[in-house]
Amino acid sequence: MSNDAVILELGSGVGYDAGRFLERNIPFGCYVVSEISPRLLEYSRQLLASLSAGRQVLYCALDANQLLIADDQIDCIVTIAALHHFPNLGKALAEMDRVTKARAKLIFAMEPNRLWSSILVALRPYYRRLFSSKLHSAADEEAEGFTLKDLRKMGEQFQWKVQRLTPVWFFTGLLHNGLDFIGRLLRLKQHIVVPVAVEKIFLFADSVFFKIPCCDRLAWHYTVVFRKTTPLG
Repeated sequence: MSNDAVILELGSGVGYDAGRFLERNIPFGCYVVSEISPRLLEYSRQLLASLSAGRQVLYCALDANQLLIADDQIDCIVTIAALHHFPNLGKALAEMDRVTKARAKLIFAMEPNRLWSSILVALRPYYRRLFSSKLHSAADEEAEGFTLKDLRKMGEQFQWKVQRLTPVWFFTGLLHNGLDFIGRLLRLKQHIVVPVAVEKIFLFADSVFFKIPCCDRLAWHYTVVFRKTTPLG
């Protein structure tokens, strides 16, 4: 990342991922933290106050369907576990294409696999009997998720070249979702946390598993990195 790069994070939530980025001291010119909710944006501003001191960090309430940004201004767009929340995905993607410069990067991380999303939707009538509705995100329940084919088509639509398409979590996903299920079933106030060493073992098992042909289709999430191409490729 260059010292003058303009980075836009869409759907920043409470600012957790922006905080992790700022902690790494990666060089940039301007980092735009954006959320459609002013309340979450203010929370992020307070949370990131110490990390953003002396750095060009802006906080903007933006709607992904109508970004109030001029054409060709952004060097990198990042959304983390947020793309599937956008109600009009096609329009949001077109806006991202409009505001980014030629050769810009677009990073969509931790997006749900449609396979697992469809299974969870099918099981909804059963877990509704166990859990209160307020424990679930309406957006997560309604979102269909993406297949590998969906993500590749997304790039083709806007002439974005896939630089990396990474499956994320299989065994680790089973671990976290299993612990979340147990925690909710027992009405625990805090999430069950496993030791870091155990987490690393599961992540290593995932890395081996995904080398088996076709097993990437069983990932719980995908992370895709696109690069905008010029008309000449």
